[in-house]
Amino acid sequence: MNETRQLMTIVITPDIEDIVVDWLLDRPEIERFNSYQVKSYNKEHSSYTAIEKVTGWKRKIAIRVLFPTEIIPEIIRQMKIEFANSGIYYRITPFLDEGVI
Repeated sequence: MNETRQLMTIVITPDIEDIVVDWLLDRPEIERFNSYQVKSYNKEHSSYTAIEKVTGWKRKIAIRVLFPTEIIPEIIRQMKIEFANSGIYYRITPFLDEGVI
């Protein structure tokens, strides 16, 4: 297990994708990251548009980034300041390995 880095998954709305991507690209400790479109499901539909209520999901963007474990609290602190009230959801998970085959 690689305990020096952990995987952070950030789920954002499409309207702030460029802003968040630019912010991540400006981070010197990030070599690369991935983003992809996801369908986000939630039992609470009060913030859904009419079409989202019909389909049952919202269009979101997920971004996966490997961070050195020791800086994750600072990254989260900075994101809370930079992106306050933006509805960003994040999850930190253990990271096992990576490579190219």
